[in-house]
Amino acid sequence: VDTNAPFEVAAAFPVDQDGILSAMTITLSQAGRPCNLSLNLRGYDGNTSKWKTGSGHGMPELTEALRAGMTPIASFWESKDMLWMDGKGMS
Repeated sequence: VDTNAPFEVAAAFPVDQDGILSAMTITLSQAGRPCNLSLNLRGYDGNTSKWKTGSGHGMPELTEALRAGMTPIASFWESKDMLWMDGKGMS
């Protein structure tokens, strides 16, 4: 994907036989480019300060948040001064 040219972003949220989110899939594609770039996130653990890694609580919790009306948002932008967002933050 040539990021200097327009490209498409597709997001998919497949569910299992019980209606629980099984993955989050992001695919980047570009006209004239034969190779798409995909990320398939499965096995999300959620809040690891609440449950141990590998507990599998993340996908069911995310499923409930989506059912309750949460809208996933993705944004891409840049600035030379991002420390206010990327920095350590206030104590």
